[in-house]
Amino acid sequence: MDTLGLQYRIYLLAVDLFAVTALVLGFISFSKQGRSERLFPLILLVIGRSLALIVSLTNLDRNQFLIIVGALESFSALCVIWALTGPTAQLPSRWQELIWIGGAMAVFFCFLPLAPIPILEQIPPPIYGLTLAALGVSLIFVVQGEAWWTHLAPPIVLALANFFALLGLIYVSWLFGLLAYGIVIGALHWEGVQTYWESIKVFQERQLAAEALAQEAAGQDQERQRLFESREIISNVPNLSQAMEHIVRSMARIARVDQVVLFMLDVRAMGIAHVVTVYSPERPFHITSRDEMIFELEHYPTLQKAVEDQQQLLLPQQNANGLHKLYALWNEERTGPTLIQPLMVQGRPVGALMLGNPVTHRPIPERDAALCHNLAPQIALMVEYRRRYLELELQAEAMAVTVQQQLSRTRQRQVGQTEPESLPETIVEPALDLIAEPTAGQPLPAVASPVTVDPAVAVDPAVAVDPAVAVDPAVAVDPAV
Repeated sequence: MDTLGLQYRIYLLAVDLFAVTALVLGFISFSKQGRSERLFPLILLVIGRSLALIVSLTNLDRNQFLIIVGALESFSALCVIWALTGPTAQLPSRWQELIWIGGAMAVFFCFLPLAPIPILEQIPPPIYGLTLAALGVSLIFVVQGEAWWTHLAPPIVLALANFFALLGLIYVSWLFGLLAYGIVIGALHWEGVQTYWESIKVFQERQLAAEALAQEAAGQDQERQRLFESREIISNVPNLSQAMEHIVRSMARIARVDQVVLFMLDVRAMGIAHVVTVYSPERPFHITSRDEMIFELEHYPTLQKAVEDQQQLLLPQQNANGLHKLYALWNEERTGPTLIQPLMVQGRPVGALMLGNPVTHRPIPERDAALCHNLAPQIALMVEYRRRYLELELQAEAMAVTVQQQLSRTRQRQVGQTEPESLPETIVEPALDLIAEPTAGQPLPAVASPVTVDPAVAVDPAVAVDPAVAVDPAVAVDPAV
């Protein structure tokens, strides 16, 4: 055994140990990540390097030994490229087919020197390894999609090792070969570390997502409980006359805002609205039906837009300057973050609820806006009942006025038909006959004898009766008189 042969066997043993180390790292990195297909080229690499070591221990002819070991070197380079290429599942199916076809051709190209073809014996074995290494750099770059120097360096160094072997620099070639397999171990270790940190990152992201879902679920439960309690508070109206004041007072406490205002659309005219009630702890208001806080919607475009578009408006502090005129309805000179929630009943607007912070200028959170949106149907029904009640009141007042007018006309008609000084004809005509002057040849009526008065008959004391007056008994007295 010459010295060069012993050194070459030591080199093959070192390379074989590097291949085994790469396989162990592959098991650690790829067996638990669902990428076990990456282990197959590493297993073939260990087999190829072990066969090269075994062949070196045999007593083969030098030419046959160089051809077989050269073919195994090329096959080992192909396995290194395959192991560093990575998964191809993200590539289009067309590219995957081309890679598989290219891999099959590369395997055939590796063992082509073993064919008993005289012309192939003239080609130095390092040519095959140099060609495969050069093509492997392009393949790794295409599959990886980015320039990872830890994956691109091994095939480049292997190409240099084969190049130096062609030049006859055996020791330099062996040095670059060992360096290439050392870089392969480093690349697999780095990829394993990257995979580990990626798995940790994915786990943390999933944990954060799970915590976010748990917090969201807890927040939804809290908002659901808050909505239930708010509905119960609004439903506990002490009496119908204080229903509107109860709504604004409850909303101010639930949403923790400075002012709450309830608007109601007029039941008779379109485009007319009323300020039903205002709640402001800093400056209490009490609006009665005598205040008549009526206005036209077209003069307040923000409120009109919310009512007509049937969309909630959440205006921050920087957009609250256009609300001075609206706040001035209840003599408020300041403005602040404002929420306007339209109130709808079966798609028909009946009013609006406004929440504002003109004093504290605290922003109205989204959760309060969502709460107002969910409470809007319940409040809208209460406002609609108030509108119907007012409509019935107006109808009752109109009916009362109509009845009063009819009664007045009936009385006037009765007074015009009756004359207090007129007497019935049954009394007037006989009296005229008695006082009429007699005509010629007609005798005067005889004087009647005194008439006796029944004491049982009630006589009006205001009427003076002369007992000396006598009535002729011959005169017939009508018993109906």
